[in-house]
Amino acid sequence: MNGLPLPSDLSSANRPSVVSCRGALTSITSRIVIAGALFLAVTGTLSRAQAPAGPDTFIARYQARVTATQNEQPHWVTPLVTVTPRLEQEIRSDFVRQTNTKLLNTWNYGNSKGLEIIPTRRIELLFNAPPFFAHDAAAHTPDGFGDVSFNSKFRFFARNEEHGNAIITGFVAGTYPTGKHTNGSCCATATPTLAVGKGFGLLALISTAGGSLPASNGKQRQEAWPHRHLE
Repeated sequence: MNGLPLPSDLSSANRPSVVSCRGALTSITSRIVIAGALFLAVTGTLSRAQAPAGPDTFIARYQARVTATQNEQPHWVTPLVTVTPRLEQEIRSDFVRQTNTKLLNTWNYGNSKGLEIIPTRRIELLFNAPPFFAHDAAAHTPDGFGDVSFNSKFRFFARNEEHGNAIITGFVAGTYPTGKHTNGSCCATATPTLAVGKGFGLLALISTAGGSLPASNGKQRQEAWPHRHLE
């Protein structure tokens, strides 16, 4: 009987090659995966090569050096009034009230503080604004500005909290007589000072000893006795 051929009549030569199609598809897929991986690798390499390594400016290098310097010393709180033996970078201003034996008050605005910078690893420079003195009316002393002053520090020894918690620093300060109405010194002065500090847990003991030496008038001299401050 003539008609459509039965499945059993199909020879092996006339059957579709399913295995060959699957092999070709697998080969194409592998090539696509390999090409995609190579593309991602090349793109990532180019992105890393073109990404900036971070700011390499003078300010960035300067701040990194200051941070490294301060990490070598104890991280104590800056004490009131006195100058800390630690190297600091800041703008500071103190407001101090002094009372004499007659219970008359004098306000010191600024207390000879100002800009503090750390130009190198062991050195700090301080550029201080002249303080302003305000007296009680009963004192019969005119208000006015005091002397211009400056200071410098050299840190001889420093250990942070993990390696000893101590510091030794030398100061050399100076003043120039710009004060008016007895609010300043009679002459220019130089003040060498040695400051030491030792920490004990949450307690820090600081001691400074120095003397003010006249630079332009040898008839008068002011001495600064050693004093201690607790933080």
